[in-house]
Amino acid sequence: MLPQVTCPIKFVHNSRPFSVNLFASLQDRFDTRLPDSLQGRPLPKVLFIALGGPLLVMTGFTVVATVTLILVSSSLLTISSPLMILAGLVLVAALAGFAGAGAMALTGLLELGWVFRSVDWAGMF
Repeated sequence: MLPQVTCPIKFVHNSRPFSVNLFASLQDRFDTRLPDSLQGRPLPKVLFIALGGPLLVMTGFTVVATVTLILVSSSLLTISSPLMILAGLVLVAALAGFAGAGAMALTGLLELGWVFRSVDWAGMF
């Protein structure tokens, strides 16, 4: 629950001073208290523990697993980084070769089309 903090500045409205509660809108917006009809009953608290507890435990396991995998993978990446740099260079060279071959094939097809368009087929036969 948010603390009741009032503004030290007193405002005068209709000749009556009043103070401003800075957290009033936040308190109304995020009010998590149970309704009055459920205040004395232990069932919502038991349900909260029964449902929220396992979720909290699974969240903890997820965080621990994530941190462990990051530590393991970062050390493996550090150890194998020279190999990965070489593999990356080979991959870039292969992609550049395929891109060059594709560009040459496209150029050849365009040139072949230009030749077929420029030949006078009527005078050939």
